[in-house]
Amino acid sequence: PVVREFKVDFPTVSVAVRGEVPEAVLRQVGKDLADRIERLPGVSGIWRNGIRDREFRVEVDPDRLAAYQLPLTAVTNALRLRASNVPAGNTKGKGDARLVRGMTRVNDIEELGSVVIRPDPRGGSVRVRDVADVRDTFAAGEFSGRVNAEPAIVLTVRKEEQADSVRISEEVRALVERLRPTLPPGVAIDLFGDAAAEVEHSLGTLYTNAAAGLVLVLLMLWVAVGARNATMAAIGLPVALAGALIAMSVMGITINMMSLLALILCLGVVVDDAIIIIENIYRHMEEGMPRRKAAILGTQEVFWPVVASTLTSWAAFLPLLLMEGVLGDFFAIIPKVVVAALAASLIEAMFVLPSHMADFGRLGSRKTDEAGPPKTRLQRFGARVLGAYERVLRWSLLHRGTVVFASYVAFFLMIAVTFSVKDVILFTEGDPDMFDVRLHMPTDASKEETEALLAKLD
Repeated sequence: PVVREFKVDFPTVSVAVRGEVPEAVLRQVGKDLADRIERLPGVSGIWRNGIRDREFRVEVDPDRLAAYQLPLTAVTNALRLRASNVPAGNTKGKGDARLVRGMTRVNDIEELGSVVIRPDPRGGSVRVRDVADVRDTFAAGEFSGRVNAEPAIVLTVRKEEQADSVRISEEVRALVERLRPTLPPGVAIDLFGDAAAEVEHSLGTLYTNAAAGLVLVLLMLWVAVGARNATMAAIGLPVALAGALIAMSVMGITINMMSLLALILCLGVVVDDAIIIIENIYRHMEEGMPRRKAAILGTQEVFWPVVASTLTSWAAFLPLLLMEGVLGDFFAIIPKVVVAALAASLIEAMFVLPSHMADFGRLGSRKTDEAGPPKTRLQRFGARVLGAYERVLRWSLLHRGTVVFASYVAFFLMIAVTFSVKDVILFTEGDPDMFDVRLHMPTDASKEETEALLAKLD
């Protein structure tokens, strides 16, 4: 049996070496830069687009060949013999054995032109330069690059699956900056298609959303249950994120676009469990119950509702694991990360938060049986809201069948309206940072014609 490992390489950043200079100069700079980038840790390889192989071209003149009364095969045989690879036996020593081969190699056109086609001991040997023109050129390439209307070599840096895109991008940029002062005149290096920029943007969005969510949670809880209790609820946010990151490390999930999207999606959900438990504990404390007893009883009363709330959130994301193929592997990251974050939030809310409330929970004001009129504007507003809510709740309890039926009708009606007026788009286009322009030419169009038209488009 043959076992092969297929690795998926991810393009990280593209480096363009450009300039109106001889191709040999551009090629040498591009090769040196590519060799240095490939030695960076985490880089799996480089797509070298625009670097053509060096080629010695021998153009035989039929008239000169006929003047020496030589066939064309004599030239080809002489060149083939000059580039032969002949085994020459082996050598044996203490502990090793080595094969010996006779290999000939032409380094420049002078050596190639000096190859003897027909030897003559009297000094009249016929050489390749006598019957042909030898040129040092490059092989025809399938790719030609232009950047900023100048000829260019494009190096696409690929990273290993578990490598850090941001770190590789930083090291490539640092390497380019070190090489800029040593570049030949007329040669410039540009970077584009940097995947690290998208990762950094997503990280910034994650940090912003996390900070905004934390501030809003603290503000709402501070108004409802006091600053100290609000702080204890907010502790669940970093705990949930830490649990998700630990689970990602165990499952081999890196910080990428999909994992960051999953973390952003669950930021507003991970504190729900803590809010429910704190509010119930706070209610018992307002009624005069000691902190420890209130923490135990308050958590027990809402244990199953909180667990059911978490399970329903899991049920909303877990079906993504049923998707198959490449797209299924792509989207499977979201439910794994969300489930891990919600599980960590549930554990913190059930075991850690009650202990904190029992030790550090504080009551802002205790409820009394004396009903007095609201004193502040906020209290009056809250009293009006509670009164309206109580009236709606009483009516709903008296007409339960009507409320349930109306809810289902409204649910299906909203779904029908949504699908009738909105198109289903998996990924929105947004404002693209980069776009492709594809040019369709006739099948008999030459490379020169294509490049001339592309130059006009530039």
